[in-house]
Amino acid sequence: MSNHIPPLPPDSLAETSHVSRDDLFEALANSRRRTVLSKIADSGTPVELRTLARAVAREEAEPDDEVSEETFESVSLTLYHTHLPKLAHLGLIEFDARRRVVESAIDGIESLPV
Repeated sequence: MSNHIPPLPPDSLAETSHVSRDDLFEALANSRRRTVLSKIADSGTPVELRTLARAVAREEAEPDDEVSEETFESVSLTLYHTHLPKLAHLGLIEFDARRRVVESAIDGIESLPV
């Protein structure tokens, strides 16, 4: 369950400097949001919500467990309605709700001004 996220280049810090430390810490305190950031950083390209939801659900499951359709739908709904809008509001991702596509708005989070 690695959540490795590559470092953020210094010129990208300006994009997120309007974010308070409290808001940033709150966002990163949630494991689903950390997983989202990790998966889209690893991808390097836009990721469909369904693909992201399956990856998050698998990350949360026990190693030998299969992810049920009900679990997948639950993860997908919470990502769509809660986690992705929060990350987008903070400027960490770009979320196209109409197309249901997510991409990173930064190159990593390890060097955020916290």
